Amino acid sequence: SLRRRQRQMCIREENNRVFYITVDKENIYLLHSCRKQKNKTEKKDANIVRKRAKELGNMLGRKFI
Repeated sequence: SLRRRQRQMCIREENNRVFYITVDKENIYLLHSCRKQKNKTEKKDANIVRKRAKELGNMLGRKFI
């Protein structure tokens, strides 16, 4: 499952999930979106989010995960 901080970065709509990171007041980075099929985030989607958050952190010189 996703860590608490990551879960806070997830918008849960009725049929979709959107994962994002807010870096500052001006920038929001979309990491991944997927169709909600279960109440729990799928492992493959969680892995994609982690990978992209690490890549973004390397680009920006920050650590998100």
